[in-house]
Amino acid sequence: MKNARLCYCGTAVVMGLVWYAALLVAPATRGFLLKSWSNWSHSLIVWRVESVPLLCLASFGVATTWRRWIVQARGWQHLFLGVVLPFYGCVLFLCGVIVVSHVEFAQPFGIVHPENLGTLFWGLVTAMTSAHVVIPMGLLSQLVMHRVGHFMCRETNGPEASHV
Repeated sequence: MKNARLCYCGTAVVMGLVWYAALLVAPATRGFLLKSWSNWSHSLIVWRVESVPLLCLASFGVATTWRRWIVQARGWQHLFLGVVLPFYGCVLFLCGVIVVSHVEFAQPFGIVHPENLGTLFWGLVTAMTSAHVVIPMGLLSQLVMHRVGHFMCRETNGPEASHV
């Protein structure tokens, strides 16, 4: 059981790396991942190293919080989850971006800055304009995590429980 859960969680983290590589394809998301997140930053950072672990954490967060839905999905539910969950992951990623920005610029927490709302808004707009990459990756992620979830159920409950 422990190995099956570890496999599921590990796959979710690896999918975060796959997401990073896929999001570099679309110009809008590439710009968001590689350049400075802050409008008020004076320097343009060539490669945001924080993007990789934040995407892995967002992928892990989506996979663990929606595990039951992901594993039990049938038919059109795969399509629904493949379209909706990437945007949930986007919100998780953007919340991480806001936290990292606060730490990076030593801003006090608890204060709602207009830049934070702008980050959430423009991040979601960027994800929507890159739907030609986001939606297929969402479907791929859904199917991969669904398959790994089935493996997890089979591992913990035996072969007769593979239908979930």
